[in-house]
Amino acid sequence: MKVLVVEDEQHTLNEIKELVSLYKSDIKITAISDSEEAIQACLNEDYQIALLDIEMPRKNGIELAMEIYQILPEIKIAFVTAYNHFATEAFEAYAIDYVLKPIRKERLFKSLDRLVAACGDKAETEVDFKISTFGKFEVSVNGEIVKWKRQKAYELCAFLVMHFNKPIHKEKLIEVLFPEFTLSKATVQLHTTVSYIRKVGIKIEYFNNSYRFVPDGVKLDLLDFEQALAKFKGMNQLTSSDSKQLRRVLKMCSGDFYEEDAFVWSISNKEYLKNQYRMLYKKYKESTS
Repeated sequence: MKVLVVEDEQHTLNEIKELVSLYKSDIKITAISDSEEAIQACLNEDYQIALLDIEMPRKNGIELAMEIYQILPEIKIAFVTAYNHFATEAFEAYAIDYVLKPIRKERLFKSLDRLVAACGDKAETEVDFKISTFGKFEVSVNGEIVKWKRQKAYELCAFLVMHFNKPIHKEKLIEVLFPEFTLSKATVQLHTTVSYIRKVGIKIEYFNNSYRFVPDGVKLDLLDFEQALAKFKGMNQLTSSDSKQLRRVLKMCSGDFYEEDAFVWSISNKEYLKNQYRMLYKKYKESTS
């Protein structure tokens, strides 16, 4: 197991490294005092666990965690801090645990136990994901509807799903979803919100300063509708098999797009999909008359 420790105070860095080495003999520890060096290390190594100081120059531990998570989405993070009031929401979104300074061996080991256990939590069985966009936006995992504790996570997920497979620049996401914040605070909000969505199990990719929802392995009604639209829109006549397939899609997508959600940014797409639905419905009725 590979563990990354980032702490700008050399004495504390050495202390944490020594304690972690006592936890298990087979752990490979990388101890770094600079946040930018830590980013480079994550580009070169697949770390499973990171212990991050919060109060550091240039880039604090929460900002560092956001960047590390974009590189290593499966990494498990704990913060090391002298203050227990630091960014409660960020802790909830990003960290498995946090350890207060001065560091006690027993407390650090308990935190490492949690991190190691989280690393082993990957399910061996397949997870059944279903996302509905026609009617109320809903995400289901193994038949259970996700209960969103963060409204912004719910809305951001809906926005990215609407643009599935398309990269959306982070500045666009900030403009649409976090206009009330300064750029720095909005960036923090965006990263923590994306992290929350990923914890649900939804795949959100990050590259070129953009985020993209990838519906791999997800039952997505919008994807089925778009595929049906591409297949049937130009057809003059439908076979019996085509009509059955189109009927299934039309039944599944009978409600308005995000019908129960007052998303201002979805209005134009809602009207577009409504018109396309009417066109496909007319084509279906003609094929069965």
